[in-house]
Amino acid sequence: MRQSKIIKKVSETPEAVEQIKRRVGRPAKHEYGPEISEKIYECLVAGMDMVEACNYLELNRGQVYRWKDQYPEFDSLCTRAREAMMDKRLSDLRLSIKTAKKDKEDPTWFKIELGFEQWNAERIASRVYGPRTKTEVTGKDGAPIQMQQHTIIDSASLDPDQRDALRAILLAAQGQTNGNENE
Repeated sequence: MRQSKIIKKVSETPEAVEQIKRRVGRPAKHEYGPEISEKIYECLVAGMDMVEACNYLELNRGQVYRWKDQYPEFDSLCTRAREAMMDKRLSDLRLSIKTAKKDKEDPTWFKIELGFEQWNAERIASRVYGPRTKTEVTGKDGAPIQMQQHTIIDSASLDPDQRDALRAILLAAQGQTNGNENE
């Protein structure tokens, strides 16, 4: 499998990560396109967060977030990249735990690391690693919710003719309900 230049550069030297953090100044303007979205994807999969990726690629972070709002395919690409990054990190964690078991190392450190990675995974890739919640809303004994509509009329705001018409309607409705009870 081919490894991109970005992934090699980040994974080979810790100094590269420090260099990413030190860059300052106004980033150059870039237009959104498949090549820039692929570069951002590679940075995210390599383990960078969005701030580090933007600094590394000399992109304006606000512009990148606007692209996420403007282009749904870019937003889903970033989500997939974060999920792939978490898959890789959890795979690396599993490997280090297996190595520690073979070497009979103290498991306390790995419990702490595992707890942190679980917490981190829930936040970075919550769709995959987050807690599963399901909310169902029902009425009494699982029946559908009963809805009723009430209309409140301020009779003080009505003119005399409207009040008389409302009184006639209410008296007629009251007569119908009284008539139904007598039957």
